Amino acid sequence: MIVGPRHEPPTHVPRDAETPMGPTARLVRRMTPERLIAASRPVRAAVRSSTPAAAWWTARTRAKWAVRTPRTFNEKVVYKMAWDRNPMLRVFADKVAARDHVARVVGPHLLATQYAVVDDPRDLDLTGLPTRYVVKPSHASGAVIIVHDLADPAHRLPVLPRDRGWTGATAWVRPEHLDRHRFDAMCDHWLRHDYWRALGSTEWAYRGIPRRLVVEEFLEEDGSIARDFKFMVVHGRVTWFRVNQHRGDGETTAHFDRDGTPLPFEYSNPRPAETPALPANLDEMIGIAEALGADTDLVRVDLYDADGRIIFGELTNYPSAGRASFDPPEYDTIMGEPWRPARRYRSRTA
Repeated sequence: MIVGPRHEPPTHVPRDAETPMGPTARLVRRMTPERLIAASRPVRAAVRSSTPAAAWWTARTRAKWAVRTPRTFNEKVVYKMAWDRNPMLRVFADKVAARDHVARVVGPHLLATQYAVVDDPRDLDLTGLPTRYVVKPSHASGAVIIVHDLADPAHRLPVLPRDRGWTGATAWVRPEHLDRHRFDAMCDHWLRHDYWRALGSTEWAYRGIPRRLVVEEFLEEDGSIARDFKFMVVHGRVTWFRVNQHRGDGETTAHFDRDGTPLPFEYSNPRPAETPALPANLDEMIGIAEALGADTDLVRVDLYDADGRIIFGELTNYPSAGRASFDPPEYDTIMGEPWRPARRYRSRTA
């Protein structure tokens, strides 16, 4: 069995690629010589991830929503990013602190086995780890190294570009093909960057989180990657959820309402050819998600079904940073309707 999609960051981004920029900026990019674009990347990355740029994004977004009311799910996520300063969001965003929150609220039995937490990748003794494990930064999202003895033999760790600021990656590699130099370089890249301001917007919850590497067990179901259940907890209640499945060379996502009825839209990933069966412990998972998400108006609670074990994954304050598209697009409004964010969030003490 070969597991894991090949997912490496591109070394070259075509100038007509879809990017989170407006049509005017995209036109300017297409008219600019390629050599000038390449030469300016380090400067643009530094500017985009600077504190003044983060402050400008927040001020501009707050001004926009001062005269408008967010109506869609994605608009409400962006509104939350700009206004919500609930201290609990930082607990949710920190992959180390979130484990303590889970242990306190629902119990340590939901936690994956943790092998190490370090500040420097060179402090990790990789020879003492099992043949299957994951490594991820505690202060960011969308970055993981998966070491698996049945990964595609052709997989190698990618070389992350140094001139484009933060670069996430999901990298698969066999233990015998784990190049230590590339491993340290990837981890150094992630630890070097302030993720909260790295994407051209401000994900406030990640600000000030200690930058560490977390090494945990690889979660499996029937010999493959465990299914990932992502519950949208709105005002303390699960309103809909996603089931992510990794099969073959791709990832699919099926959506369901609270009662387990399939929903006919795509969001982030394509829908599977067949609707996946839901586990017998779904009600228990919903109860866990609602207990973990009781301290905020919206959080996505990720739980795994690993051969009957319910295992905590992570807590996500800003799903896809409000950028993922719904298809059909009207579901952006439909799925956001139950969520009524405060007109202006009030700061609260922990």
